[in-house]
Amino acid sequence: MSLTILIFTINGAEKLATIVPPLLGVADELVIGVDDSSSDGSFDVARTFTDTVVSVPHTVLASRSTSIPFILPYCTGDWVLRIDHDETLSPQWSERNYVHRLLSNRSVTHIWIPRRWILPPGNRYIASFPWQPDYQIRLFRNLPSFLQLSPDLHGGDVIVGEPYFVTDSWINHWDLVWHDRAAREAKVRFYAQRGYAGAEHYLYEECPYETRPLEWLPDAARLPAHEASASPFHASLRCVDVPNDFYAASRATVILHVRNDSCRSFIPGNGWSRDPNVRASYHWRASDSDVAMLEYPRVSLPYRLDPGASALMFLVVKTPTEPGRYLFQPDLVEEHVAWFSHHCAIPALEVVVREAPPEAGASPVK
Repeated sequence: MSLTILIFTINGAEKLATIVPPLLGVADELVIGVDDSSSDGSFDVARTFTDTVVSVPHTVLASRSTSIPFILPYCTGDWVLRIDHDETLSPQWSERNYVHRLLSNRSVTHIWIPRRWILPPGNRYIASFPWQPDYQIRLFRNLPSFLQLSPDLHGGDVIVGEPYFVTDSWINHWDLVWHDRAAREAKVRFYAQRGYAGAEHYLYEECPYETRPLEWLPDAARLPAHEASASPFHASLRCVDVPNDFYAASRATVILHVRNDSCRSFIPGNGWSRDPNVRASYHWRASDSDVAMLEYPRVSLPYRLDPGASALMFLVVKTPTEPGRYLFQPDLVEEHVAWFSHHCAIPALEVVVREAPPEAGASPVK
């Protein structure tokens, strides 16, 4: 399987010189689309890296629904990996075996990659919601008829077929490092004119957050030894990483380790003809109660899990509206059939939900 890396840029001569060299060993082909309004030498810099430099009309580049179809005829790889000019890839992408394993998975048509928002000076990233996991559909089979791209700047794209969510690699997003506060405020105003509220991402100084070292990876939870079950409702779940603090009426990102201990495969949906047979969710209950609170959103597993297979996954959770001491329990569910916790033991985590976050700008560090 061959891979094309696709980069779009506008006035990105300096950025291309920084981000492209590490990508040259990852891809079989490099295609760079340069906004035709660029005036900083972007075309000349791009041509030092690849012969496939495409002039893209400014009006076309304004939307993925026009820019991607415009440039795909220049991409000859079986797969396309799209990178913005203020992004780099984590070290795993330089390992050919890692990339080959992803591309050779015949079950999937597109791969979601988490994006890490790097903080100045560039050695840590924000590990809190909404910056984590910030999944992006960036790697997809080069099959234009499978793509339904949103005309909105940050709209929801749809790709037919089974998805795959990676958790052991990522995209580094350098916007917060490379642009000062004034430039980021201007970007927020630009997005606001187009109906996208980006302040929660770009003006991070106004929000509480936790950070991690740039190369941090979660450790797989130590689960009991796998024992195959004849039941279709057996699994092992453990919380691998949780925030230092949970706040009432908010959201938080938890990392789970999920193992399939059942007699069947857990299979994601394919976006049009098949729903997932198993999804992840969670329960909150008061520490002195056995009654779960409300119903919570279901989340697809990151990829298909055959019996005995396991995966790490991000789970964005809504917190209770009132502060207090609670039990948080991740769970799996087959919709309208059964919760797995009714058939196997899934441990709950005791959590203190606080009344309010610290004042804007505070940043507890992990």
